Amino acid sequence: MLKIIDGEKFISESNEEIYRDVLEGQSVPDSLPVAYLNLIKDSNGGFTEDRYFHFFGFKGPGKHKINEWNAINLWKKYFGLTDDCFVFAEDMFGNQYFFKRYDTENVIYVLWISTGQIDFMADKFEYFVHDIVDDTSAEIMGELKGLGRSFFLNIRNKWEPFKHISHKIPVLLGGKDELDNLELCDSLTNIILLGQLNSQLKNLPFGACIKDVIYDKESLEVHLIFEERKNSSQ
Repeated sequence: MLKIIDGEKFISESNEEIYRDVLEGQSVPDSLPVAYLNLIKDSNGGFTEDRYFHFFGFKGPGKHKINEWNAINLWKKYFGLTDDCFVFAEDMFGNQYFFKRYDTENVIYVLWISTGQIDFMADKFEYFVHDIVDDTSAEIMGELKGLGRSFFLNIRNKWEPFKHISHKIPVLLGGKDELDNLELCDSLTNIILLGQLNSQLKNLPFGACIKDVIYDKESLEVHLIFEERKNSSQ
């Protein structure tokens, strides 16, 4: 059975009032599965006990509030996600799990933020909980969960809410899923930086060679410096 914790500490009103206000404000899709709505109604989201998954809630910091996190201009635009994609959870590596607003079947998809790839994840919310979140067999998420556990076994790495395990050298630039290439990063900063990187790489001329990556810490803007491949006939 799925148990998520800590979401209630982000609120002061009763969960029933929050749930009613949000639904009346039409800030969540009408077609969301009952099992998911009941979970959020009871908990205001939060973290799984192993801290691997974070379910967004209705109230709390911006990095927890489901409406703010789903704002199209916050980070979604960099990955090409539309308002149709309703993100309800993330894992400690920042991968985003979402429904499609007008899909009455409530299929769940995942955006792998290190590569920008989108994959099918589960047919319904109950399967997502049983096969992905609980995943005691470690057949699906075992490798990533194991990497996360290994990262936090290092005494220097302490779990913090709203932080992602990020790659020092991004996967899209040749970085590896290895412990010495991992670090903690603010969740919003991480997803914005990787989103810009993903968007710019898609628009590079064929054969372009990246020479440098310029990152402005204040504006969170990323700029790729590249050299186009020379025409061999010239």
